[in-house]
Amino acid sequence: KYRELVESSAAMIFSLDADGKILSINQAVSGLLAYQPASLIGKNFLSLIHEPLDVSIRFRKQLIFDKLEEVRHTRNPIQLSIDFATRHGEPRELDLRIEYVATPDGYVFFGKASSQAEDSLLRFCERENMKYVIGNYLTLSEEISHRITHNLTRYCDTSTAVSIRICVSEM
Repeated sequence: KYRELVESSAAMIFSLDADGKILSINQAVSGLLAYQPASLIGKNFLSLIHEPLDVSIRFRKQLIFDKLEEVRHTRNPIQLSIDFATRHGEPRELDLRIEYVATPDGYVFFGKASSQAEDSLLRFCERENMKYVIGNYLTLSEEISHRITHNLTRYCDTSTAVSIRICVSEM
């Protein structure tokens, strides 16, 4: 029953050993990051963190390492949003939660990473001004086009809204 719940979840559910190596990971990783679960078993979890090209902001892996240490010492769960690397090298921001779980043999880190929740206040927004600067990432263009056109159905039919979204994504 629990295996079915974990495997059918849309969230990436995983366990890590004390060194941060992946012990188990569910099938959702293939949809979220385009990896096959079996290819990740035994790899270090930090290898899934996206490394930006800009050296001045390469702190994400150290942040996750520090957070794992915090969970290890305090035994309190942590939550943060982090850019994961897809198999194609593009970043994908996911909400991450990691907690400490005692086992008969010691402990493991139990984690869950999922797509970010929709902004519940967005439907009340009448005007917004944002500037996006992205590299040549297809997944980001899809996310941004969705974000920009999210409320269009309030002002036009669904077919027109979808067409506008495709146009924005292609730009």
